[in-house]
Amino acid sequence: MEPLKGDAMDLGNNLMMLVLFFFIIPLGLMVHLLLSHELTLKLRAEGLHAHGSVVHAYQERTPDDSLRTVVEYVFHLPGGEEIHGRYEESGSLARLPDEGDPVEVLYLAHNPNRHQCVGQEVGLVKTLLWLVFMVCWMGLGGFALMKEFQNREAASKPPPSRTLKPQGEYY
Repeated sequence: MEPLKGDAMDLGNNLMMLVLFFFIIPLGLMVHLLLSHELTLKLRAEGLHAHGSVVHAYQERTPDDSLRTVVEYVFHLPGGEEIHGRYEESGSLARLPDEGDPVEVLYLAHNPNRHQCVGQEVGLVKTLLWLVFMVCWMGLGGFALMKEFQNREAASKPPPSRTLKPQGEYY
């Protein structure tokens, strides 16, 4: 099999970029969002409460130069085991939590590493809005992909022939 050359190489690169940005990344985000919402529902139904405390809180700049607040916390299980966790919030908080501030945590009895701080749940409205956005984004990608193939097909067709047709006699 010969390596791709010229326009075929461009089509391959364009196709890979379109598939990546319009399908693979949104699908990954949708899976993450649905799993987070599923954890929220499971914790509401069968989660156990624990009280913990803030270990460290700080703000950091993201690559797009916005602020993100990170709060690291720890809570203890009834058996004494210590579980560490963290959550992030976009933007800056009015006041950073201090070391030792209380946090309330919901965790699964059979898997305490699956936990969320109260107030950090992923609700139904947020889930549905993001899912609608991602589906629209993927539809836009499908449309762009279709247009790319139509343009390639139109460019690969030979131009119509422009031969002179014999003139008939006029009566």
